Formats: sequence, C-alpha cells, structure tokens
Amino acid sequence: MTKIEKRKVQLTGGSTYIVSLPVNWIRDLGIQQGDELFISRQQDRSLIIAPKIKLKDKLYSTTIKIGDKDKSADIFRLMVSYYLAGYDILILTFKKEYAAEDRKCIKESVRERLIALEVVEESSERVMFQSLLNYKQFPMDRAMSNILRIVQSMQKDSNRALLELDRNTANEVIQRDTEVDRFYLLIVRQLKNALRNPEIIKELGLSNAAECLGYRIVVKNIERIADHLEKIAENSLKITQINPEIIEKIRTIYECNETMFENIIECLNIKDIKLVNIKLV
Repeated sequence: MTKIEKRKVQLTGGSTYIVSLPVNWIRDLGIQQGDELFISRQQDRSLIIAPKIKLKDKLYSTTIKIGDKDKSADIFRLMVSYYLAGYDILILTFKKEYAAEDRKCIKESVRERLIALEVVEESSERVMFQSLLNYKQFPMDRAMSNILRIVQSMQKDSNRALLELDRNTANEVIQRDTEVDRFYLLIVRQLKNALRNPEIIKELGLSNAAECLGYRIVVKNIERIADHLEKIAENSLKITQINPEIIEKIRTIYECNETMFENIIECLNIKDIKLVNIKLV
C-alpha cells in the first residue's frame, strides 16, 4: 500500500509557494535537481505530480520465450495483453523445433490485428516487434473518428445485406469487424498509457485523466455494436428468403438505428451537454 506523506505549504519570496517531496520518493523515481515535474489539477481538487518521461526515449520491452509445443493462438493472445499494457517492444524467442507455419501465423495475426506493431528484427531464433506509433500523429479524436466511420458503414451495409440477401456485402461487413477490433485495441492501449503518463494525456488531445475513463466506456460500447452488426451479416448468409411482410418493419428499425447512431456521433463531436440533451430527446 502506498504511504501517504503529509507536507506543509511554505511561502518564499512573498509570492511563490513551495512543497517539499520525501527524499525516498526522489531516490526511487530517479529525480535529480533541475528535473521537470508535471503537476496537474484534478476535478476533485486533488493534485497529481509526475516526473517527466521522454516519450521518444522511454520504451517498455519484454521477452516472451516460446516452447515448441506452444500454440500460435495462445502466443498471440499473450502479445495482445502486452500490447494493451503499453509495451513498445515485444521480443519472441523460439526453439529450433518450433514450426515455421506457426511462426508465420503469429506474424500475420499481429499484422492484421495490432496497429503499428511491426517486425523490426528477425532471425531463426527470435523476432522483435516494435510499436512505431506516434501519439501526436494519432490523437484520440482521430482514432474515435476512424472507428465510428467504420461502424457507421457496417450499419448501413448490414441493412443492405439482410434486406437484399446480398452475400458479398455481408462478407464485407464481417471482414470490416476486424478493422473495428484493431482500432479498439489501439484506443485501449492509448488510454492505458495516458493514465500512466500525464504527458501522453496532452499528446492525445485530452484534458485530464477522467476523460480516459469516459472514452474507455464509449469505445467498448462501439466495439459491441460492431459485433452485433457482424452477427446480423453472418445470419443473413443463412437466410434464403425473407417474408415481405416484415421487410418494411426491418427497414423502419434500421432507419431509427441509423438516426440514433448519427446523433451519437454528433454528440461525441460537439461535447455540449445542452445540445446533447436535445439530440437524445
């Protein structure tokens, strides 16, 4: 359990307030005289003090040792957990007996599901993956805009796939769910890193740590919507004929859902509580 220290605020120079920090904290964090600290004020009137971390220099890495009997799917799930935890470098070490096909499957899964995690070094005994994403180049509003746009297209096309029994469109919707999953994992990774480092909050275009929780809830529900749309597309492939009497009912439901989703997107963009209440009425 973290020990809470009590400190008095001191006034110096007539206008500057000073708070001393425990020497053991300074030593544990490797802070030296002249280093910069980040101080952010929270909505609950608390203050968060954090040492400055140079995003370009501070890389978190881990090594995963793979046995000859380890399944590629299990290894990929482990890699996803490290990816979400914010690790920048993942090093896989193999035994010579490990199947080349399983190794290929791991690399293809990473390429398809984990944004910006690329192979930067490879040999017969190991593969190094590194995240090449820059937070400034992919702020939260851009990531959310991308995932919302994909889900919106899935919603429209799943409607067409069901009402017209269009197999090609249905398969496209199913494939698009993978893209939603990629952005979902990326956004969760960004939000976790932001909670660990106040500097990343600013890089992502967020105001404070509380926003991270809000975005986490929103993106999870968006990902769930995409999963339901995928199910609709999958079920449409099993249908050979639709009763004409219910087609109009289905179309009415879809139009209502499309309008609702458009309102959700607008509410996320405007961030004005009064306008949000108008849209939701």
